[in-house]
Parts: sequence; C-alpha cells; structure tokens
Amino acid sequence: MKSLLCVLFLSVIMIACSEKSPDCGDPGSSNCELVLKDVQNNFLVGTIYNQDSIRMQVGNQQIPLHFDNGIIIFNFAGFDSLNSSDYILKLNNENFDTLNLKIRKYVNPCWTSYLLDSLSYNNQVLDKITMNRYEIVK
Repeated sequence: MKSLLCVLFLSVIMIACSEKSPDCGDPGSSNCELVLKDVQNNFLVGTIYNQDSIRMQVGNQQIPLHFDNGIIIFNFAGFDSLNSSDYILKLNNENFDTLNLKIRKYVNPCWTSYLLDSLSYNNQVLDKITMNRYEIVK
C-alpha cells in the first residue's frame, strides 16, 4: 500500500512539474524617456537645463527622475491610479511644463505591467520616437 501511494504521489508531482508554464512574453519597460531638444536638435538637459534642478511631481508626490546623456527617465509603473493626471515638469525656477500620461494596467498570469498609451506635453499629444521615448522641441 505504501509503495502504491508513493508511486501515485510521484506521478502527480511529475505531471505538475511537466506542465508547460504559460508563455507570457516580455512585460516590456515601464520607463518613459523624455528627450528635450531645441530646433537645432541640441540636447537641452545638461546644457540649458541643469539636471540637478529638474523635478517632476503629480499632486504632492515627487516622481524620481534619472538621467542618461541628456535624457530624462522616469518609471510610471503603479501610476495607473493617476491616469490622465497632470504631471508638473519643473526644468528650473522659471520654466514649468505639464505632462499628461495615459497609463493602462495590464495583468496576465505571469506579471502585471503598465503601458503608456499616450503622453501629452502642454496639451499637445506627442508621437513616440521608440517604445516609451518622446522628443520635446522647445
């Protein structure tokens, strides 16, 4: 009897372990990249705008920013509750801009991801350069 139970137990484990996990694909990135340039195609972050003075907030919540070669990077994961809210981008003490993000939460069996459906800059919808990268000409 013990050997029958042992064989049955091992069979159940083998079947459970051999089941293929769902193919959920790549969740993608929840980072948004903002490239600020002038009309001559020069980067403005790191030249005109000092990255130490650049801030972004939605309501009273500060959004952590990162910088990479003149590009502003922030993560919008978990901000779906603030969908269509105005984010204030403070470039310096005199220069403030408004961003509006349309964020969609996507859940599947493997993970939850956040998709940036659109981004508006001072009420103008921007076109994506690449996945979640936008260029702003000032």
